[in-house]
Amino acid sequence: MPWVRFIADFDFKPKPAITIAYRAGFVGLVSRSCAAKAKARGLAIPVSRPGSRRNDEVAADGKV
Repeated sequence: MPWVRFIADFDFKPKPAITIAYRAGFVGLVSRSCAAKAKARGLAIPVSRPGSRRNDEVAADGKV
């Protein structure tokens, strides 16, 4: 399961009767299919695990 940061609201529908709403700014683990669909629509970006050294380096550079 990949870590992602949602940069815009995204409603993921894993099954027809189920909707999971992810709000902009949410960082967390999501299913591979959710991550793929959100990234394809430009609504999420991949991130490393929160608190990892890589995230600190990215924040210091100001790049995502």
